[in-house]
Amino acid sequence: MSRPSRRAALCRQLPARAARQGPSLAPRASPTADTGTGFANASDMELSYRNQLKGRVVEIIRGEVVSEVDIETPAGRISAVITTRSIERMGLKVGNDVLAVIKATEVGIERP
Repeated sequence: MSRPSRRAALCRQLPARAARQGPSLAPRASPTADTGTGFANASDMELSYRNQLKGRVVEIIRGEVVSEVDIETPAGRISAVITTRSIERMGLKVGNDVLAVIKATEVGIERP
């Protein structure tokens, strides 16, 4: 089965799967008027990520599959590499206010 078919099949199964696994998962999988996807808006959910920086998109370097998004934050300029499809789906453009959500599995420290 190709990747898009697997993804589509999984998305169709999620509401039923959540209902079988109990009430704690069912609210997340219930349809919402805002998205039409069966999932709550991100603004309706809490994130487990602790490192979040508000910023503004200052540059987008588009690639065929992945793109680089540069974000100016109070802590400095950071870059995110995300799929080009995500940029299109989110309607990201230079000047948009965004929230950079960072999950670091490693942090290196250099001492001058």
